[in-house]
Amino acid sequence: MARSTLNLYLACEEMDFSWDEKEIFRFESLWRQGMAVFQIAKELRRDPDEVALLIIDRSRKKAIAPRKGGIWGEEYQDLRKQMNQNRKGLRPGNAV
Repeated sequence: MARSTLNLYLACEEMDFSWDEKEIFRFESLWRQGMAVFQIAKELRRDPDEVALLIIDRSRKKAIAPRKGGIWGEEYQDLRKQMNQNRKGLRPGNAV
């Protein structure tokens, strides 16, 4: 079904969703290392939203595998686990 071009809105026009081969290889390496989306964006000097869309694209194409911590990376997963353990120790009735 063809879309009407009347009053067409293009989302995120100001962003750059193009990637060269070198950037893709670097991204995939950082992904395998467990880096979070914000860390990857900093390393690649890109907007985190651009990196997030690349993650979706590479995931849909099965070019990257799911990983511990997902988009947030391994450090985030470990931090959440530690925070949950700390909360358990601070429940009413527990000695501090």
